[in-house]
Amino acid sequence: MSGASTARNYRLADYVESHGRRHRGLICPTDEFWEAAAEYSANPRDKVALSSSALARERITQAETLALAAAEDGEGAALSHLASWIRENRKEEDPHTCYELAADVGDAVAQVEVAFRAEREGKLEKAEGWYRKAVDQDSRRWDAMVGLASVATQRGDSAGAAEWYDRALGAGFFGARAVEDQARWLAGRGQHELALLLTGYSFRAGNAEAFTGLAWTYMYKDTTRAIEVFEYAMAEGDVNAPKELCWVLEQEGRSDEADHFCEIAVGLGETNALRGLGMIRRSKGNHRGAAALFWRAYNNNLTYALFELAHLREEQGDLKRAERIYRRAANEGQPGAAEQLVRVLETRGRTQQAELLAGSSHECLEALALARAARGAYESAEQLLLGQVAKGHTRLLVTLARIREQRGDTAGAERMLRRALDAGVPFAARRLAELLKDGQM
Repeated sequence: MSGASTARNYRLADYVESHGRRHRGLICPTDEFWEAAAEYSANPRDKVALSSSALARERITQAETLALAAAEDGEGAALSHLASWIRENRKEEDPHTCYELAADVGDAVAQVEVAFRAEREGKLEKAEGWYRKAVDQDSRRWDAMVGLASVATQRGDSAGAAEWYDRALGAGFFGARAVEDQARWLAGRGQHELALLLTGYSFRAGNAEAFTGLAWTYMYKDTTRAIEVFEYAMAEGDVNAPKELCWVLEQEGRSDEADHFCEIAVGLGETNALRGLGMIRRSKGNHRGAAALFWRAYNNNLTYALFELAHLREEQGDLKRAERIYRRAANEGQPGAAEQLVRVLETRGRTQQAELLAGSSHECLEALALARAARGAYESAEQLLLGQVAKGHTRLLVTLARIREQRGDTAGAERMLRRALDAGVPFAARRLAELLKDGQM
C-alpha cells in the first residue's frame, strides 16, 4: 500500500518538468519564441517574467520587446528592470528613457528613479510630482516619502520635511533604512550635521546599523569623522559601535585602544568583535595574536570563527592542522565546512578520501574540481563538473569557464560562459563581458 500511495504522488507534469530542466535547461529559446510571447501572452505579468528571462540570457532586443508589450498592457515592472540592468551593465547608455516609460504606466520604482534624477537636477517641482505619484501608487514607498522630505527641506519647509520624515520613520525598520540612505547621501554632499541628525532618528526608529552606515560613508576619506560618528553612536546606546570602532582603530594602528573597545563590545554580547579584530591582525602578520582571538571567539559560541582559524593555518602552510579544524567544523554541522575539508584533502593528495566525502553533493564536487584544477589536473576537474552540469547544475558552467581560463583556454572559457548565458545563469553575462574585455587588453 505504501508503494502504491507513493506512486500516486507523482504526476506526468513532474516528469516533464524534470526532463525539461535536465535536457532543455541549457538551450535558449529562439527569437520566434520571444516574439510569439510578446504578441500572444495574455497576462502582462507573464510578459514581465519572460522579459526578465530574456534579459538573463542577454537577449536585449527580445527583453525590450516584451517589456514594451507589458507596458502597453499597463505593467511597467519589466521596463524598470530593463532600465536597472542597463545602468548596471551598459555604463555608456542612459537608462532614463526606460524609467520614464515605466513611470508613465505607474511603476513606483521607476517613479522614484525619475523623481530622484529631477531632484539632483534641481527640478524640485517635477521631483515632488513624481515622488507623490509613487506614494499614491504604493503607500510603502518609504524612499519616496524621504524624497518628499528632502524636497521640502530644500524649499525651506522644515515642518513639511518633518512630517514626511515622521511618516517614513513611523513605518519601522524599512522606513528608518530609507532615512539612513538619505543621511548617507547628505553626508556625501557635505551636510554633516543634518546627516547625523537623521541617522539618530533612523537609529531610534529601529535601524540598529544606522550609525555604522553613516560612519562607513566617511571611512578612507575622513576617518577622523568616522571615529567621531562611532563615539557619538556609543553615547546614543548603539551596541554595534564599540565593535566597529575597535576594527577601525586597529586598522589605524591604535591597537591598545582597539583592545579596549573590543572588551567593551564583548561585554555587550558582540563577540564577533573578536573575530573581526583577529582577521585584521592576521592580515598584518600577527598570527599568534589572531589565533588567540579566533579561539576566544569560538569559545564564546561564535562557532564559525573556526573557519578563520583554519584559514590562518593554511596561510602558515600547516594543512594538517587546517584539516583537523575543518573536520571539527564539519562534525559540528557548520555550513560550508564539508566543502573546505574536501578541498584540503584533495590538496594534500588524499584523493580517495576527498571523493568519498564529496559523495554526490554538487557543492563538494565543485570544491573538489577546483582543488584538482589548482594542482594542474584540469581534465579530471572538468569531467567532475560536466557530470554535474548534465544533472542540471548549470551554475557550474561558470566554474568550468574559470578553470578553462586558468589553463589558458580563453576560447573554451567563452564557450562555457555562453552556454551559461543561454541557461540563464546569474552573473554569466557580466563574467563574459569581463573575459572579452580582458582579451582585448
